[in-house]
Amino acid sequence: MSDIDAVLNGVEDGDAFYDPSQDFDGVLPAGEYLVHVKEMDIKDDIVIKNKFLADIYIPTFIVAKENESQEYNVNGDTVAGKAFVGRTIPAKGFFRFKRPDAAKFPQLSDSQGSNKRYMEFADALGVKVEEVDGRFKLPTLDEDFVRGEPAKVRVVHDKWLGREGDEMVSPKVIDVFKWSNGKKVYDDIPF
Repeated sequence: MSDIDAVLNGVEDGDAFYDPSQDFDGVLPAGEYLVHVKEMDIKDDIVIKNKFLADIYIPTFIVAKENESQEYNVNGDTVAGKAFVGRTIPAKGFFRFKRPDAAKFPQLSDSQGSNKRYMEFADALGVKVEEVDGRFKLPTLDEDFVRGEPAKVRVVHDKWLGREGDEMVSPKVIDVFKWSNGKKVYDDIPF
């Protein structure tokens, strides 16, 4: 008996397979994905273009197991959605423009007509948006409330130049829609 046999004696093999449908290590393809909110960065009171005041919500999504049945075309090849389950996708950010306090920000203007994307984002995550006199009252969002919420997202490729001047590509969520039969997922409680 060789030394390697002696070392491996009693070690269980376990099943191991190669699944070509999951063999993908490139940039996440553009398209639609079923996801859950993983986390959300919130930047408060950001001055936009020296004109407006907004809070910026930048969620990161994680591709859901239910995305397995989707298919994506990558350079003429079909890649199964299960290759992307568990991958994270950042969003470009959703701006919640608000009326600036004139005493604090006298140079800024109101841009609440620019809140459509934020309203759609909140609605897609199941947040109630109340209509008041033909306008929609937009609540602030809390990361703890939206974490785990299901959504369907549209991903595009954001192109930019790297340090060496070469073109880089990053997947970014630009639109969020309701996932009608998606279920909220909850973090494991460590006790």
